[in-house]
Amino acid sequence: MYKIDNLQRLAINDIVSILETTEPENIAYAYFYYPNGTVKYSTQVLSEQSVLITLNCETLNGRKSNVRVMYDVNDKVLKDWTKY
Repeated sequence: MYKIDNLQRLAINDIVSILETTEPENIAYAYFYYPNGTVKYSTQVLSEQSVLITLNCETLNGRKSNVRVMYDVNDKVLKDWTKY
């Protein structure tokens, strides 16, 4: 469980860094490659304040996890972390 949670946190940190330094935009799909796995992600701008982040994570040993997170652009906080 640790590796998949770590993979999710790495990706969220990288996406939030991007959102904090650039104008939020819709990204159909992009990838992050980490030593312990791969994350396919998308972002969807829902309003001037909210961005929906979707992650599809897979560790090197095949463990998978899917997560949706709301990001508040103004307050710079994550909300509604949902595994599906």
